[in-house]
Amino acid sequence: MKCFDADKINEVFEDEKRQAVSGVAYAALSAAQNRINHLPDLGAGKRGQWIMRGIIPFCSECGERAPLKEARSGWNGYKKSKSCPECGAKMANYDR
Repeated sequence: MKCFDADKINEVFEDEKRQAVSGVAYAALSAAQNRINHLPDLGAGKRGQWIMRGIIPFCSECGERAPLKEARSGWNGYKKSKSCPECGAKMANYDR
């Protein structure tokens, strides 16, 4: 996983938007910049764990359900990943 400097990314987007030759390009750059700015901050140090509710694991930080895992024969339960795909919390009890 790569971590990036959000301020530097915003500088690059602002430079590209100044050079945009059409309103469509400017709008597309603005939309991409907005989506990037709303990604979870994995460097924030948020920690959590998968909490079981019945057979379904949920994130202790945001309450999001763990993603489904795929097996050769189809869907096979839930994958307790290293981090929550919704809020970015690093999990103490993930599937190895």
